[in-house]
Amino acid sequence: MEDLAKEILLVDMSSNIVQGQVLDLAEASEGTNIVLRAGTFKEAGQSSLVIITADVEPYEDEERNEWLTRSRRLFLGIMSSMSPIHDDILIVVASEPTDLYVHVLAEYFPRLSPKRVFGIGTAMATFRFQTWLTQLTDTKINDITDAYCIGTQSDPIVVWSYAKVQNTSIAFIPLLVSQRSALDTVVSNHRYHLIRKRKGKAWYGVAATVVRLIKGFLNAQQDKVMTGAFNQRTWVLSVYVPHLDAYMSWPVKLNRHGIEEIIELPLSSEELEKVNKVKESNQYDFHTSAQLL
Repeated sequence: MEDLAKEILLVDMSSNIVQGQVLDLAEASEGTNIVLRAGTFKEAGQSSLVIITADVEPYEDEERNEWLTRSRRLFLGIMSSMSPIHDDILIVVASEPTDLYVHVLAEYFPRLSPKRVFGIGTAMATFRFQTWLTQLTDTKINDITDAYCIGTQSDPIVVWSYAKVQNTSIAFIPLLVSQRSALDTVVSNHRYHLIRKRKGKAWYGVAATVVRLIKGFLNAQQDKVMTGAFNQRTWVLSVYVPHLDAYMSWPVKLNRHGIEEIIELPLSSEELEKVNKVKESNQYDFHTSAQLL
């Protein structure tokens, strides 16, 4: 409906599902010039942009390591079917475990620039953080700067020491300090899990975030000036962070080539400690999931 693409290919191992999705989306796209059709994994590997939404549902009482291994096996199958990919492809991961998928992608396609593969990460938690600030301070989103949630979707880390409202550090705004204890719940994934419990999947929030991300990226390609929370060049995405030698959610700036810059964050000692724990946990997940393959 945003008319962002000339052609959209839908790819799935189930021909019935993909044909049903094509028919359904074709109804929604009436009045646009977008071509919607079923595609193959090989065609996906030659596309300008790939959005990966595939995931593996954990079994009841399944160990996390076993779920991660099944997730990795699914992803290896997808990447093998997409190969070879062209060097200028852009890949966005919209499913969990995002950090593991981005890491596996980078390892499987070593010629692919790390600037051109990333996941939505803690973008939604960051939006919730920014909205919380505007509501409590009765300001607009453009008054909020450097307000990020980093880390992982399941355990977002609020960068409290860096965020500002109208150029004033939030650490010096008494009302925000008094409400600090409630913020961790605000940015947490509890709504995501509640949605999944009630209806199976949390489609709309993730889909809207992906569309906003792609719209922002295309605007960056066209050098447009963007304002507002959802039309910006700075996003918190699941990426490779060179100075940490780790994959996790981190603020980046986008340009026409993908990631233009990894933003430096002056973290507090407490925030840095949490970041190091995320690094260790993600590295453990990556190595453990490989051992069980």
